[in-house]
Amino acid sequence: MYINLCIIINDTYLFNIGIEKLFPNEIKETYFTPYCKDGNNVIPMKGKLYDKYCNLKKHIKKININSNTDVATHSGDVDNHNFIDSDYEDKILWLKNNTQPSQTLQTYWVETVRYRHHKKHNSMELYPALNRPLGHFLIELDFKHLYPEKDFKLLNKIDVFVVKLIEHIKSANYQFGIQGPSILKELQTPSKPGNEYTAVFKLLPLLFQPLTVKLNGKRKIDGITSVWRPSKAEQAAAFITFISDVGELKIAHKVKVDKAFEYGLKLQPYVIVIDSTEFFVVIDNTYYKLETLIKAVDVCFKSFFSLNVHYPTECEQVWLFIQHYFFEIKLKSDKSILSVKTLVNDFHKL
Repeated sequence: MYINLCIIINDTYLFNIGIEKLFPNEIKETYFTPYCKDGNNVIPMKGKLYDKYCNLKKHIKKININSNTDVATHSGDVDNHNFIDSDYEDKILWLKNNTQPSQTLQTYWVETVRYRHHKKHNSMELYPALNRPLGHFLIELDFKHLYPEKDFKLLNKIDVFVVKLIEHIKSANYQFGIQGPSILKELQTPSKPGNEYTAVFKLLPLLFQPLTVKLNGKRKIDGITSVWRPSKAEQAAAFITFISDVGELKIAHKVKVDKAFEYGLKLQPYVIVIDSTEFFVVIDNTYYKLETLIKAVDVCFKSFFSLNVHYPTECEQVWLFIQHYFFEIKLKSDKSILSVKTLVNDFHKL
């Protein structure tokens, strides 16, 4: 007797089978129950045929151990692959409830990187390990697997950029304000090692004229969406905030939170520096302490990609320049900003 059991597999759907017609005493749900979501209630795919498919899939992966199928080289590529939820459910559940042992944490984190980004399940609230002092290592792990050739781009290019920035400023007419001369002096002849990098990141936001920001419905006036044009000081502070004492740390963060709320915006990751000696990346209410300012900028940049969040509105130009010039990452979703394109082109010519 010929039995025709047709199974069609794609992202989340396994086609039903006519097994009840062939075997009246059988129940089709025993062999396959499709994925179903009703409000917050989710029924995952299950059944003997689905279990067989999952086992076969795992077996094929073991055989094809040298395959590059599971290696993500671009965040956009993640959406081009099929994911079976049950393959990742246990590991994701573990990550949502554990931070130790560290070896298991790292293993599960790496094994679920593409899945988490495909599902956009990558927020600070979901995984307690991200909120720990060393949580930034997980952010860096994600970025490394999404962009394996880009990991050290900022560190490798910063010294050449210092030289190019000095040359660029000499050929242009920038107004850096009262502190300009002292910052330029540290850029050209730093009083101590590392001060030239601090000067770079202080000057970089000042190379751009702030753009007008359209605000959301919370700021509508007479039915017309209001706009906001940040000052250069606001643009620079949204990128890196400099304070003189550790006692100002929580106060400075609250000011940012309140300001974002006032303008109907969400506070995005930023860097804060205390007395030019302590460096933090702040994401939500988590403070990552880093060794140097370059490292802090590096981690902050990677957090936008690892956590699927937007650049701060006030300093979007600055981060987009870092993305295009230093990390050489260009995405279809990038905003086309003439000032960024022009400056990147200018530095490539130097």
